[in-house]
Order: sequence, then C-alpha cells, then structure tokens
Amino acid sequence: TCFREALDGPTTGSDHHRPCARSGADQHETIRSRRGRHGHLQLGGVTQSSVAIERFYGEGHRTQLKLSTEVFGGGWDALVGDRADLGVGATGESPAGGGYATRLLGEMPFVFVAPPGHPLADAPEPLSDELLLRHRAVAAADSSRRLPPRTSALLGGQQVLTVPTIGDKHLAHVAGLGIGFMPAWMIAEDLATGRLLQRKVSNPLQPHPRLMLAWKNQHKGRALRWFVEQLEDASLFAGMLQPGAT
Repeated sequence: TCFREALDGPTTGSDHHRPCARSGADQHETIRSRRGRHGHLQLGGVTQSSVAIERFYGEGHRTQLKLSTEVFGGGWDALVGDRADLGVGATGESPAGGGYATRLLGEMPFVFVAPPGHPLADAPEPLSDELLLRHRAVAAADSSRRLPPRTSALLGGQQVLTVPTIGDKHLAHVAGLGIGFMPAWMIAEDLATGRLLQRKVSNPLQPHPRLMLAWKNQHKGRALRWFVEQLEDASLFAGMLQPGAT
C-alpha cells in the first residue's frame, strides 16, 4: 500500500515514478517526503498508525506518505539502509554502532496456537519441545537486506514453512498448515470462534517482545518529530500492547 501526498509543497515529477514498496498483512509502513526522506511505521498494519496519519492530514500537512512491509529485524535494517526515518514497533537490540533514539511503546504478548484437528490440539499440556519438534512450524521471514536475519521461537531441526509476513503466517495457521506463536491481539477472534486453539507450551515466548519507536539521531525533520509525539500515545495501541518495564 502506498500513500503519496505532497509534503509542504508540490510533488515533483520524479516522486510519481518512484517504485511503491511491497506491502503485506502486517503493513510495516514507510513515509516518504518529496525530498526522498523516509519514515518507517512498522506495527501491525494500517489499523493503528492510520489514526495518526488521519490526524496528520487533518492538520493540513502535505507530506507524501508511503507504506511498505518489514518483518523482524527488517525495521532496523530499513533505518540502517536509509529506507526509513522512523521505525514503529522495532524489536530487539539496535544495530551495532549506535546513533539511534528510541521510545518504548510496550510489550506485545504472544500465544502458541494450533489449528483444530491438529495432533497437538488435544495433546496433554504443557507441550514439550520434543513434542513440538515433530510438527511443522510456520514462520515469517526476516525482511532484512543488510543486517543478519533474525528468527524467533523455532527449534533446531524442526520442519518450517516460511512465509513473507506475519499476516501470511496468520493465514497459514488458520489454514491448518502448521503451529507457532502469534501476537495475542491478532488471533483473539480466531480463538473466540475456534478457528485456532491456544495451547500451553513448556517454553513460552518470555519475556514478551518489547516494541519501540526508533529513529536515527541525525534525523530532525518536523514530520518525524510530529509522528514520534503522536505515536507515543498509548491509546493508539490499546489491546495490542502491555506497558513495558522501563
């Protein structure tokens, strides 16, 4: 998905021919201005950040916005590669060398799920790693281009179906293609309707991943500052995040 509105002035002809970044169900979002700068909004799809974007346009700003998808370390990678100015939902340690400012948004709870009818759907809990190892997991691929790719909660030797985005991972679980951890907020309806089953495991994903706003210290643009201030509003992520320890 791409959002292209002119920032603080008319859009140049070259702006209209810049390629649109790939988007997916988890919608890690990129903001691009007419000067070629980027801001990266990287959390859970348009649902949360669209409130801030609507406010931005409502105040009369004319920044050209562009949304793209990143997964796992791809948000940091986009900052390193100057494909983004602002990472929203960046996880894990910042890249070596420093030079980044961060703000903690909170912690995102994950739960382990299996589809109905799966051999683990009614297996005695907690499910051991030895038992999990016998069954296919579904994982979203890290979208990093420069940084080493990251993985999460996979067992050595386990068969893995790798998909492009967390949204595709969600769909694969619902389709019965494998087991794995998912953000609790994202599969709440599936658990309520029985499309997926939550299962207790011996080694849960703890602590919950800490999600942050992140940007390069040298980036001082007004649009960047505006989005940082807006996205620090905890109400935008109500139901998704738990307050994180400082």
